[in-house]
Amino acid sequence: MTAKRRCLFWLVPVVISALFIPVPAAARESCAPFAAADHNLKKTHGEHQVFIGVTRAGNLLTIYLNSETGTWTAIAVHPQGKMACALDAGTAGHVKEAKPGERS
Repeated sequence: MTAKRRCLFWLVPVVISALFIPVPAAARESCAPFAAADHNLKKTHGEHQVFIGVTRAGNLLTIYLNSETGTWTAIAVHPQGKMACALDAGTAGHVKEAKPGERS
């Protein structure tokens, strides 16, 4: 199983948890147009999209990962304004290997 795929299995619980956590006022300060946020994550941090999903609120949740360093970032993209807001980020984690028939 590839590193990206294993990371995706690890990130599913994080993504589900993020859907139920309101964004605090401090996190609203880390919003930028999606194009700028995407460029920054790719060029500055070497992170690339490994998961994209639509939240119940209609936002686009995107998880970026640098598979070499293990850093990751979760952002929510608000479709009306095309603004991306950072939800959380990390420097470590472990990738869960999924077994056939197992649900995360």
